[in-house]
Amino acid sequence: TDAVSGRLGEHMAVLATAADLAHDQLGLSPARCDALGMAWNACLRGGKEADRPRSAVSDLFGFAVANEHDFWGRHKGNPSRGWNGTWRNDDDWEYIAFLKDVVISQLKSWGYDHAGVIDSWRRRGWLMGDGKSTMIQVRMGPSGSRPRCIAIKREVLEGADEG
Repeated sequence: TDAVSGRLGEHMAVLATAADLAHDQLGLSPARCDALGMAWNACLRGGKEADRPRSAVSDLFGFAVANEHDFWGRHKGNPSRGWNGTWRNDDDWEYIAFLKDVVISQLKSWGYDHAGVIDSWRRRGWLMGDGKSTMIQVRMGPSGSRPRCIAIKREVLEGADEG
């Protein structure tokens, strides 16, 4: 289960205890359907939908795929709007490094709390780096400049839709 469903599980345990007490102590008849099972399934579905940081990383990966030629390493010439970040063009890429302004702009445009999402990614260990910072320096552009970027690990990006 995910973190949201896990927290909802505590509420389900209270409901299960209350149902047991209602049957044992008050003599009420059990429900004709598996109400607790249906409620738990709803918690699992709702928890998956409520994982905003996972949804945000999935959306950002989709953005990267749709705009891959605007990433240093996958480029074909200089992008007219500037670089979005860097993404090695081989089978062994470890991460996609996004310019911080690109991440913030995209997350805001999709209605995410960008600061909360980025902090959640850091706490979950989804970002490259030492676990304290959300940024690493990467080489970008023909000049070889090394801006600080938010670099999301490949396994996170590729598994973002799996939950």
